[in-house]
Amino acid sequence: MHASPSPAAALLLALGAAHCGGVVVSAGRADDSGPTDALADGADARAMAHSGPDAGAPSRDVPDGADALTSGDLGSTGDVDGQDKGELDGEDVTAETATHGCTDDRFVDQSAGADGDRTIVVAPGNRYDPPCLVIRVGQTVTFTGNFSAHPLAPGVAPRRNGTGATPSPIEMRSEGTVYRVQFPNPGDYPYYCVYHAGGGMYGIIRVSP
Repeated sequence: MHASPSPAAALLLALGAAHCGGVVVSAGRADDSGPTDALADGADARAMAHSGPDAGAPSRDVPDGADALTSGDLGSTGDVDGQDKGELDGEDVTAETATHGCTDDRFVDQSAGADGDRTIVVAPGNRYDPPCLVIRVGQTVTFTGNFSAHPLAPGVAPRRNGTGATPSPIEMRSEGTVYRVQFPNPGDYPYYCVYHAGGGMYGIIRVSP
């Protein structure tokens, strides 16, 4: 039969067991909290490395790109607007060095010819033949053609460059087939077809002294 321990011995054993358990529990908590804190610290480090010190500030990459795109679009629009404007000006306004394109080499001189030679005909293809004619003061020019289909008008054709003497003896004609005009004063007298001036149906009568 074993003897029961004395009260003093039992107390010492109890205190020793309690002390050892406290160490184990404390160590368990220390071991458990260690990995948890390490994971938290690792997550914070990864977040900091990914976002950088100014993670809360907006990135400038997108605004810069947007600014560049906007500038590019405006440039394209300017180029389109500049190209469209040049094309329209090129079509509507003829950059001719002489009124109605009647340069000196294009004039037909009929100042010494007979009256029948000083005739301007409405020719096929919506044109005058000859378009540029030279006569002398006091002579008469005859226009022949269908004036209903090709109304005759004095002056520089619309949207064309050039000048002409005024007043012009040429009058508007929108009917008939023959029209005679006498020129009492020297100068260049432009004329054109109302319907087909855009296609180049115009000319000049140059009256020399």
